[in-house]
Amino acid sequence: MESTQVVTDILQHADIETVLRRFSAAIERDQRRIDAMPRAKFHPSYDDVMWRDWRRGHRIYLNRLVSTVVDVPLVTIEKLSTIARSYEPEVIRAVILEILSEVVSSCCDQDEYATAALLFEDLIRQVQERARATACDQSATVSLARWFPLSDPLRIALDPECLYGPSVALTLLITKSAPSTDC
Repeated sequence: MESTQVVTDILQHADIETVLRRFSAAIERDQRRIDAMPRAKFHPSYDDVMWRDWRRGHRIYLNRLVSTVVDVPLVTIEKLSTIARSYEPEVIRAVILEILSEVVSSCCDQDEYATAALLFEDLIRQVQERARATACDQSATVSLARWFPLSDPLRIALDPECLYGPSVALTLLITKSAPSTDC
């Protein structure tokens, strides 16, 4: 006889709203950190206006998404919870940062991602197409929090024209020495 397991680790609308707000706040903190740095720390070709606009564009979009989280259908929340439990957060992070970049740079139809529901439905589709589930059965809420980095949230410091400050060394060190999260 097959047993049916009840999944209780389902994300809530509030979880998604909170993580989007935190990500937007992390981008704002990153801009303040950059503003406080001496210009001598930057590569000569660093374009302050471009990167400032890049951060601002992400914050505007994220803040717009927050207002639509309440309308995300339960079926989408359940699917989002499943990928959160089943895929490595780093894989999901890469896909979501790519989608956000396309939206903010106007490289896609803006209506495609006008709401949180549309964004997360496409995220689910892309993650499932691009990666293999790891079946880690990690906590959905913990995984969700790891999708949006709080240090160098847009990975700007890793751009060849930037490479500024201690977060680069820390990010590179963490990437090279962090224990694998494979199950």
